[in-house]
Order: sequence, then C-alpha cells, then structure tokens
Amino acid sequence: DHACTANAEAALNFMALLGSAAACRGGRCSQTADEIASCLVQVACNGSSSAFAFKSPGSEAQQHPILDPASLAFVLPAAAFGSMLSVKNGGPFWRQRIIHKT
Repeated sequence: DHACTANAEAALNFMALLGSAAACRGGRCSQTADEIASCLVQVACNGSSSAFAFKSPGSEAQQHPILDPASLAFVLPAAAFGSMLSVKNGGPFWRQRIIHKT
C-alpha cells in the first residue's frame, strides 16, 4: 500500500532528522543520536528493531527484491541513515562516532 509506505518513509526520515540534530548538538544529546542511528541500521540490516518491525520479504521476493514492496523495509532505513550522516553541521567527529557505535 502506497500510503503505508509513505508513512513509514516519513517516520524513518523524521527519525534521521532528529538523530542528526541530536548529533550536531552533541553533549548529552549524542546518546539519542547513537540510539537513533543504531535503530536505523538494525532495521536496514534485519528488517526490525525495538521501534520498527517490517514484514520480511519471502523467498520469491528475495530473488527479485526490486519487485516486492517488502524489500523497502531494508532500503528506506538505509536511505534515512544516509541522510542522517549527510548533514554538514556539527562537530568534526560526530559522524565517526556514529559510524563506530553502529
């Protein structure tokens, strides 16, 4: 369903926005950024985390992942994590810390 996919994408992008803002702020907010990054990476790799659980693609979908909307469970969080890392502001080492934590 397109509306469901759009809502999931919006939620993941919002998480990435919050994570990058927390990372740029630093200090105690860094912990929030670490948890958001970890969640996005878990969903991108496993299709689920403590915050999200997507339907895993079936065996047919794994052979042709681009044709199955369930494959978006891996693509959307990876894209959100990438957008989180693409923010230009913040200290010089927050990206290194986030990548190391995930």
